[in-house]
Amino acid sequence: MDLYPAPASPSPFVHTRLLPDWRGRPLRSLQVSYPPTVEIAPGIFGAPTTIVFFGFGLLLIAALALSLWRWVLQPLELIVAGLKQGDAAPLARLLAGGDEFAGVARLLNAAFTQRNALEKEIEERRRIATALLAAESDLRHALAERTRLGRDLHDGVIQTLYAMGMGLSSVQALLQPGQEEAADRLNQGRAALNEVIHDVRNFITGLEPETLRAQTFANAVSSLLDCMKSISPVTTECKIDEALATQLTLNQRANALHIIREAVSNALRHGAAEHIQVTLSRTPEGGAALDIRDDGLGFDPGTSTSNHGRGLENFTKRAEDLDATFTLHAAPGRGAHLRFVFTLPQPT
Repeated sequence: MDLYPAPASPSPFVHTRLLPDWRGRPLRSLQVSYPPTVEIAPGIFGAPTTIVFFGFGLLLIAALALSLWRWVLQPLELIVAGLKQGDAAPLARLLAGGDEFAGVARLLNAAFTQRNALEKEIEERRRIATALLAAESDLRHALAERTRLGRDLHDGVIQTLYAMGMGLSSVQALLQPGQEEAADRLNQGRAALNEVIHDVRNFITGLEPETLRAQTFANAVSSLLDCMKSISPVTTECKIDEALATQLTLNQRANALHIIREAVSNALRHGAAEHIQVTLSRTPEGGAALDIRDDGLGFDPGTSTSNHGRGLENFTKRAEDLDATFTLHAAPGRGAHLRFVFTLPQPT
């Protein structure tokens, strides 16, 4: 018995058409016979060949779709995920490959690395800017406190010293003839008070660095030397490179005035100097050198007397605070030469 019996032969297809005469009456008939439709032979396992080809087409389309997703759509999804997250973590699998998408992933990874470095730099600059603003605020507060302290010293201490001097003058008027020793001591006390008043005035001037804004550094040094002349008769020489002085910061100029004031005061009170020279010049290395020379009694820097020892410590401390170099040349009978070399600030 056949597993697949042959089907019965189909009947032919017949088509009949009437042929009319010139009056429209049927004259003859035309009959056309067509062979029967050929059936498609059974395919593999009995399935029609059309179904086989259709299934093969579906498999081919599925394979193409899978390949498209595997090699195109999935890498694009990973790239999109990396861009959304702003991180190269989703691109790890692509970075290990060697195709075009791997090149794109490497470019994105480099971009993310540069962006992270830029963000860190921006954050560091923001931190530095915040620190600078805080330092500027602290500096303004310190300057305000120094100005207030100067006013308090002027209105309080100096006025009290003046009152004491007037009191000593009134006491001197009460002395009886023959009390010359008491009169001499009163005069010495008044002279000491005047010296203290001068020192306090100079200190107040140093507490107000805003005065340097209203005049040149050379004028400030000249005014300081003129003030010092009232303490003791002395000739002074001032050689200031004003163009160089303008390159110093306000803090450097204010501290330079402090240094000059203390050095000249020491030369007059302890060295009995008759000539003092102050010079600000440019060094061969491009820095600024402040030189203070006197022809006083001089001293031995190796000895640790109370006056010179503390004064040298003050000079050394100021030099450290200003990042300057301090050198001293002094000898008994040969006066003293103090030199401070400042580093000029870099232009911005």
